[in-house]
Amino acid sequence: MPVVRRVLLLSTFVISTLCLIDLSVRASDDLQWWQKSIVYQIYPRSFQDSDGDGVGDIRGIIQRLDHFEYLGVEAIWLSPVYDSPMADFGYDISNFTGIDPQFGTMQDMDDLIEEIHSRGMKLIMDYIPNHSSNQHPWFLESRLGGEDNKYADYYCWHSGKVLENGTRVPPNNWLSVFGGTAWTWEESRQMYYLHQFAPEQPDLNYHNPSVRQDMLDVFQFWIDRGVDGFRIDALQNLYEAEHLQDEPPSNRPGILAMDTFSLDHIYTQHQQKTYEAVRIWRNHFDEYERKTGKHIFVVIEVYADRADDVQSVMKFYGYGADMPFNFNLIEVNSSCNALCFKALIDRWMNEMPPNQWPNFVTGNHDRGRMVNRKGTVYASALNVLLLTLPGTPTTYQGEEIGQPDAKVSWEQTVDPWGKNFGEEGYEMYSRDPCRGPIQWSSENNAGFSTNEETWLPINPDYESHNIEEQKNDPSGLSVIQVYKATANLRKEPSFQNNELTYAVVEENILSYFRGVGSHPTYLVALNFGDQVSTADFTSSLKENQQSGTLVILTGKIIRGDEQLKIGDEIDLTRVELRPGEGFVVKLANSNEKEEL
Repeated sequence: MPVVRRVLLLSTFVISTLCLIDLSVRASDDLQWWQKSIVYQIYPRSFQDSDGDGVGDIRGIIQRLDHFEYLGVEAIWLSPVYDSPMADFGYDISNFTGIDPQFGTMQDMDDLIEEIHSRGMKLIMDYIPNHSSNQHPWFLESRLGGEDNKYADYYCWHSGKVLENGTRVPPNNWLSVFGGTAWTWEESRQMYYLHQFAPEQPDLNYHNPSVRQDMLDVFQFWIDRGVDGFRIDALQNLYEAEHLQDEPPSNRPGILAMDTFSLDHIYTQHQQKTYEAVRIWRNHFDEYERKTGKHIFVVIEVYADRADDVQSVMKFYGYGADMPFNFNLIEVNSSCNALCFKALIDRWMNEMPPNQWPNFVTGNHDRGRMVNRKGTVYASALNVLLLTLPGTPTTYQGEEIGQPDAKVSWEQTVDPWGKNFGEEGYEMYSRDPCRGPIQWSSENNAGFSTNEETWLPINPDYESHNIEEQKNDPSGLSVIQVYKATANLRKEPSFQNNELTYAVVEENILSYFRGVGSHPTYLVALNFGDQVSTADFTSSLKENQQSGTLVILTGKIIRGDEQLKIGDEIDLTRVELRPGEGFVVKLANSNEKEEL
């Protein structure tokens, strides 16, 4: 069905509007698995250690698969478990078709795929196309050069330029994402090689057709083993301009000179050939689907170089990605109120091409955890938002309990990005805190590992803040219990569509309706401000929709002398919400909702 875009102004409450965004109503029976499911990201090193070495592994994941059935999650995205020297903890790959012994064996991987499928779930693998490890056999051969060497041009080499004083320097000013020059001198070849990430991660040369074919074969290897889809890492960096011209300064305030954000990456990101590479991959997957009937899901990690350049991300929809990740909500911080949330939601929904599927993400292994960015009190509200917005939600491990960042000292820092900025700057850049081990229980090391030492420290609050404790909370309102209830509600047709209608939106309160056709209509209301706020939600309702039944509560909401509870009827004419509080209400007589 074609997408209808229109905005309806029905009522005003402070700055309240009711606007219809992206009305692409699809019957839930017509949706594919990746549109119906929550995607849950596992960072394997920090999920579960099964062998007591302090590092999570594949067997540990198998041991914990019941967790996903409890949550109602049906798709798992697995961060890299490939052979790797671990210079960037698995994102520097020395064998794209091998399993690193630290994580287990290929048999363990096969067992994981089988166990996931036996539970009716899907597995999405991380795929890292831009670079390999400098220990990959291709690079070890490439650095030797030679006219008869097949691998000589598998990477991006340049002799650099010579200054008047005879000093040899890199060919241009390109910078690594991790800071500093993107070029490293290789003695054995007497040339520079390009690395847009760490020096241990040389960029593959996609201008070479042999590289393109070999990396296509990597896709097929994992498809043949039963993988259901791929999350494509750092795709915006895949191709770079062959002319190697300097990139212009970005002139962004407060950015260090050798920080990647000090340049506008017009020659190293979002090149047209990168989009065309996605089309080639999709053609390959479509051919596989024609033969087998199995759709291979593709989601892309890609950022706009400039915050206002949304279309560079949106273009990937048209070239064969099922969706590029929507990282707008990762920008949320403590100052982001309800109006800020609405603007971040609209930035995606208003720019998304017709007939495409939205998605939302609140955290991942590269950014500070959501409760550290916004505040602990908002943990359940953030999860309810994620799971009730249109499209596919992605949850990063630990978000289901509102887990905070781990406390990692300079001496404990292992992330290369953080280490590059030294003791003075590591806290601003290090990704270690958001990668701290998941907190399963009050047992030693939070039930993550039996080892005295874990690869990153366990957060000291684990004894009272863990999955087991929250699952057994007698209130029924712990963060994980609210997550589970909302995940279950999300399976209803009212949430399995692209229809989003705003209700009251003001500085503190964000609220919207979800529903479709003759199915019930739900009101979601959340206080993302820093003050208590009272709202009249009936200003956007019909006369026979002045109340509803509470189906989700984010905490102990008091009305008068009574604490509200699930199943209560609530009058929507005057509702007071404190910061972080929220609810989902099934509207009375909602099956009589007028067509908008």
